[in-house]
Amino acid sequence: MKTSIRIFSLFFLSLFVFQQSQAQSCGDCIGFVNATASTTLICAGQAVTIFAEGDGYAYANNFNTQTLGTGWTTNLTPMFNNPCGPGLDGSPHLWMGSSTAAPRLLETVDFNMSGGGNVSFDLCMAIQGNASPCEGPDLATEGVYIDFSTDGGATWTNIFYFLPPNAGGPAAYNSWANYSFPLPPEAQTPCTRFRWYQGGSSGNAYDHWGLDNIQIGPALPPGSVLLFWENNLQNALPSEVIYPQSDTMLVLVMQTPIDTCRDTIFITVSEPPVPLLTFQPNPVCAGLPVNFIASGSSGTIGQVNYDLDNNGTYDYFINAPGDTVFSILIPGVYTIKMQIVAPGGCEASDFFNLTVNPRPTLDLTASPLSVCLGDAIFLRDSTSLINPPSLNTNIDFFTWDFENDLIIDSVSPGSSITGPPIIRKESVISHIYQTPGTYEILSSVVTTGGCVAFDSITVVVHDLPRAGYTTANVCDGTNVEFTDTTQITAPEIISDYAWSFASSSPVYAGSSDVQNPSMLFPGYGTYSVQLITTSNFGCVDTAEGFVTVHKNPKSDFIFVTQCFQTNILQQTATPPTGLTYQWDLDNDGTPDESLPGFTYVFPDSSDQLVTLTVIDTNNCVADTTILVDVKGGVDNPIMPNVLSISSSINNRFDFTVFAPGFNECIDYTLYIYNRWGYKVYEAINNTSNPDMSCNQCFTGKNASGGALIPGTYFYVLKGSTDIELKGTVTVFD
Repeated sequence: MKTSIRIFSLFFLSLFVFQQSQAQSCGDCIGFVNATASTTLICAGQAVTIFAEGDGYAYANNFNTQTLGTGWTTNLTPMFNNPCGPGLDGSPHLWMGSSTAAPRLLETVDFNMSGGGNVSFDLCMAIQGNASPCEGPDLATEGVYIDFSTDGGATWTNIFYFLPPNAGGPAAYNSWANYSFPLPPEAQTPCTRFRWYQGGSSGNAYDHWGLDNIQIGPALPPGSVLLFWENNLQNALPSEVIYPQSDTMLVLVMQTPIDTCRDTIFITVSEPPVPLLTFQPNPVCAGLPVNFIASGSSGTIGQVNYDLDNNGTYDYFINAPGDTVFSILIPGVYTIKMQIVAPGGCEASDFFNLTVNPRPTLDLTASPLSVCLGDAIFLRDSTSLINPPSLNTNIDFFTWDFENDLIIDSVSPGSSITGPPIIRKESVISHIYQTPGTYEILSSVVTTGGCVAFDSITVVVHDLPRAGYTTANVCDGTNVEFTDTTQITAPEIISDYAWSFASSSPVYAGSSDVQNPSMLFPGYGTYSVQLITTSNFGCVDTAEGFVTVHKNPKSDFIFVTQCFQTNILQQTATPPTGLTYQWDLDNDGTPDESLPGFTYVFPDSSDQLVTLTVIDTNNCVADTTILVDVKGGVDNPIMPNVLSISSSINNRFDFTVFAPGFNECIDYTLYIYNRWGYKVYEAINNTSNPDMSCNQCFTGKNASGGALIPGTYFYVLKGSTDIELKGTVTVFD
C-alpha cells in the first residue's frame, strides 16, 4: 500500500499523491516497478524525496489512492470510501455501488503474462436485502465473473464465476476474503487483459459488490527481486532524499530471475524568476480598481503574493499569474511589495511606491428639469475632495457633455468655496438646446492628480408649437373661417388656443378659444388677428396677421318703357367701375344678360320682375329686383268724324284722348284735304319726340292758322306700321 505525503510550504499547501506505476503495455517486461518523487518541479538544491517500488507481479492495485489508477477502466462511478464496512486490511477498497445498474465491470489493459502466475484479489458481495449501496446479489445471473481476453477484449474466457449465496453460492462470499486463481495456459500470452464482470442486477440500487488488493502475475521468492537506481544510486531504498542542481532523469531498475524492468521519473529544476511589477491606470485614484501586472523574466509563475501596506505581511495570494485588481480606499503614498513564487518554490520580490490620489465627489443639479425649446437650462456642479497630509491635490476643471455623446461641449475652472485640506468648488453654466428631446447631461470634475468624478442628470426639452393659420378675406356680412395649421412634434399636443381680433374702424375686439373659429365681423374693414397656441407642457408660440372684410357693392338700375314690350335697362350700381353684371330678365334665377345697359324686348306686355346682380373685384355680391313696366302695341285709332270749332270738348283731333299711346308708339302723318282735293293741313308725329301736348292737333284751321270754312273735309292718316286710314270729318262753326 502506498502512502499519501503532505508537504507544507510557507505560502501554500500542496497534496502529493503517489499513484501506481503505469501499466506495462503489451510486450513489456514481466513484473511491477514504480518510481515516484515527492515533486518533479523544484528550485536548484531543493530537497526531493524519491520512492522505489518493485516486485515480480505484472500489476498490483490496492485502490488506497481512492482512484482506479492507470491501466484500469470501468463503466460506472465506483466508490472508494468503504461504504459497507472495511476490507481485510481496513484501507480504501473499490465498491461497485449504486451509480449504475448491471452490467458492471472493471477491466485492465493488456499485460505481458507469458511468465504465468496467478490473479489474486479480495472480494465481497453485499448481503441481500440491505439498504443501498449495500444490497447484495441474490439471483444466479447476478454473480461476478473473473475473465481474461487475449484478443483485445473481442472475446472473453471465464476463469471463475462467483455465484451469489442466495442463489446457491457459498455464504463466505458475503464477507471479505482473498481469492487466488492460477493463470490458465491459454492466458499466458504477451497480451492478456482481465476483467471482473457482473452481467445482471435488479437495478442500480441492488446487487452490489467490491474488490481490493488485486495482484496479477508470478510471485517470486523473497530476495530474488533487485531494485537499484541506474544513475549511481545503488540498492534503492523505499524512500530517500536528493538535492538536484539541474534537470535530472532518474531510472529505477528492477531485476528478477524472469526479466529486467525499468521506470523513469524526470525532475525539472526551475530558475529563480526576476520579478517585474507594473500597474494600470496611472494615476491611481482612491476607491477605484488598480490593475497590478506581475511578470517574471524567466520560468513559470505559480503564485503571486502582495503586501499592500508595507508591513512585511503578504495580504493577498494569487494562485494564477498575470493581472490582479485591487482597490485602495484611502489616498496617500504606499509602498507596494510583490513576491513571485515559481513552481518548485522559487521566490523573488519587487516593490515600488504608489501614490493614491484623492477622488472628488460631484453633485450635478439642473434648473429647471423640463423646459420649452429655446429656454435656458441652468446647471450647477458642486464638488469636494479631502487631501491627506502627504498630498496637495486641487480641483482642476469641470467638463460638460450636454448630449452624452462622449464629446465635451464646455470646460470651466470653477470657483473655490473653501481651501485645503477640504477643497470645495462649484461651476454654474447655462445651455439652450436647439432641438426638442430627452437629454442626459454628463458632467465631470478632474483633479490635478488626474482623478475624475462623474455625475449625470436627465432633462427634457419640449417642442415649441409652430403657430399658424389660414383664412380668406370675405365680404361684409359673411363669416370669416379660420383654420388652425399649428404644428408640434408628437407625442406633445396643443392643449390651448387663444384667438384675438381687433379693429379701430369700426371699433371692435373679439376672441375665441376653439381651434377653428368662425367669426362674423360687425362691418367692412381690416381686422388684426392673433393666435396664441399652448402645448400640454406649457410651451407657447404666436402667429399674427390681418383679415379684410370687403365692403359690398350696391345694386340698382333704371328702365325706360317703350312700346311693343320694349324697355331700355341701365344699371346705376356703385361703385361705378369694376363690376360684373348678371341680369335675370324672366325671374327664373338664371342670368340672361351681362351688359351694364341694353334694350330688351319682353316676350309679352306683362309687367316683369327683373333682378340685377353685381359682383365686384373682391367677389362681393349685391342684387336688386324691380317690377319693370312693360308696354305693348296700340290699336288703329277710331277717328272722330265731327269737329266743332267753338266747342270746348270736341274742338280738335287729340290722339292722346281718342287713341291713348298712339303718339308714343306710332310715327305718323295726318293729312286734311278739302272737297276739291287740296291739302289744307298736315301734322307729323315722331315717337322720338311724340306730341303729348297736342301742339300739332288738327283744330279746324289750316297750316297757316286760319279757320277753315265749315263743311266736309277728307283726312288721310299714314303710320309707320303700315297704317293708312281715310275718312271724312265735318267741321262746324
